[in-house]
Amino acid sequence: MKTRTRVITGCLTVLSALVAQATTGCSADEKNYEIFLLPEDYQGAFYVVYNVPDAEPLTYEDGAPVYDIPQDGILLTQTDVTPNSVRSDKFFYESEDGSRQIIDGRWTTSFNDTPENRADDQVYIFSEDLVKYGYTRDCSIYYSDFYVGTKAQALDQINNFRLFSEEGFGQTPPKKVLRACSKE
Repeated sequence: MKTRTRVITGCLTVLSALVAQATTGCSADEKNYEIFLLPEDYQGAFYVVYNVPDAEPLTYEDGAPVYDIPQDGILLTQTDVTPNSVRSDKFFYESEDGSRQIIDGRWTTSFNDTPENRADDQVYIFSEDLVKYGYTRDCSIYYSDFYVGTKAQALDQINNFRLFSEEGFGQTPPKKVLRACSKE
């Protein structure tokens, strides 16, 4: 009797997994990453601001969206916010001739100011937070924020800037960001 119960339980588990995969709409061909292109040697904070009506649409490479971050570190896109916690984004430095250098370091937790961390010369992408900022009652601005650099650069806050004040009130964001609140 116990063997039969295990077989039935195993079959139900496999069936449940197949149904879950079929109903999520995922396929083997679907891309589960986004591509971020940063100007060569860029260091510091960078942002992607979503749902900006008059922004340029994204381009795609092999079905994956490409976020081409400008020199000022703030990319506006028409793309809707699509939070996705299971993905493997790809980050690159892109030179003027179009050649790319992958940035494969990722750091998503805090770290201490130690000699070892300051000596670490690997370039990392630090965190990614999806933020909803209620600029006015009629306008919410959605953006993702990142930081690229070494641990020492992050500790020293090289080229670190915020779109909004820590409190979220009283500071006007760059005019370019306010385009997210313009009506089509």
